[in-house]
Amino acid sequence: MQFESIAAVLFDLDGTLLEHAFTWEEICRATYDEFADRIDPAKQDQFWAAYSAKAGELWAMMLDGSLPQHGARTTGLLHALREINADEGLAAPMLLSRDRKLLEGGALATDAIPVLRRLRSAGLKIGIVTNGYISTQQMKIDHYGLDSYVDFTVISQAVGFHKPDKAIFDVALSLAEAAPECAVFVGDTVETDIHGALNAGLHPVLIDQTRTHDGLVSYGGQEVTITCIRRLRQLLPELRMEEM
Repeated sequence: MQFESIAAVLFDLDGTLLEHAFTWEEICRATYDEFADRIDPAKQDQFWAAYSAKAGELWAMMLDGSLPQHGARTTGLLHALREINADEGLAAPMLLSRDRKLLEGGALATDAIPVLRRLRSAGLKIGIVTNGYISTQQMKIDHYGLDSYVDFTVISQAVGFHKPDKAIFDVALSLAEAAPECAVFVGDTVETDIHGALNAGLHPVLIDQTRTHDGLVSYGGQEVTITCIRRLRQLLPELRMEEM
């Protein structure tokens, strides 16, 4: 499928512009390992079970405003340490360690910057729409210098909505000054990115490196045809631009 009259291209962050060598669970377990000698005799599995059990609840509390951002990020670690009878004073250094591992375990997608440059040179508005905490997501954006290549960033915690909610895409479209039918959203997750783009009326593009979907996704109880690419550079021909 080729798009016409496109004024804006919006991107997911994690798994799209950034690639990660480790899952969230692996990063949290590695953080435990760094502090294991100060947490013994509690084991890694006990720590992860206690931490993961609280994470979703804290995320919801942050979204509804009952818990501030920093509180939501640290409370999960405090809860886990309390559950396993470990020193709660480790929460702050463990949070710093986890953030460092997030950056060390990630990298820019190989063709992210060339694609962003090419799209901007064509006069398109470029934005990032990402779920997550402001401090965490902005840390990644700053680390990789992505602000220099996009016109704006929308982080779910900042606007109070998260993908696949239509509202977060509406915020991005307003910043891009573009109608939904004139905007493309590129992401790697069907449930949040693709369903969200469809909810908001944007043209969805799925990064499908494993060719799992073959151009079809389930949406609203039926199969919907979408555009699938394996690498970011393949977006360019879809927009009638030369592939790099």
